[in-house]
Amino acid sequence: SSPNYGSPSSFAITSISAGKHSMILDEDNDRIYYFKANEKLKILNLSGTTLSTVTLLQDGPNAYCQYPFFTKDANGNIYFAWVTDDHLGPACYRHIGFIVSRDLGVTWEKMDGTNLTLPIVADETGSAEMISLIGDVLVNKFLSGWQYANERLHAVYWLDSSPNKQRYVRINPTTGAIEKTIDLIFG
Repeated sequence: SSPNYGSPSSFAITSISAGKHSMILDEDNDRIYYFKANEKLKILNLSGTTLSTVTLLQDGPNAYCQYPFFTKDANGNIYFAWVTDDHLGPACYRHIGFIVSRDLGVTWEKMDGTNLTLPIVADETGSAEMISLIGDVLVNKFLSGWQYANERLHAVYWLDSSPNKQRYVRINPTTGAIEKTIDLIFG
């Protein structure tokens, strides 16, 4: 494609349709990562050839993956987060989890380097890290933003609590530790 975006390159990603999906471009490593809600991760090269298809998540006893998100750092590490949809009630969106791949999507880990066996259970009973605080599990929530910047992961999620709030969470990408939370209360 040209720098002025006058003639973009395009190709079809076959066998996938979704209203809830995420994609990230990793030009440095000739990769596109595409995930459809509650399905498989497709890794393609920039010509559109599928390099691998991975069953990344599986339904948990309480919820399943509904909204996926990607971000990446300058080293090519891919950070994947997701919101789960509760199939038990009373909350609609129950849990927000996250994992990292440091090897172009071949393996997935917790932030501290602990390898995860695929597929990972999508809800809070699984082995992934949690963005949402454990006390928020039964509160309806939605991940609004997921970004790697200034050597940290940054997440913002909405809580359908009383009162409603947006919660900012800063995460250390090496340890998975939540370093800071800030709540913006809607009055």
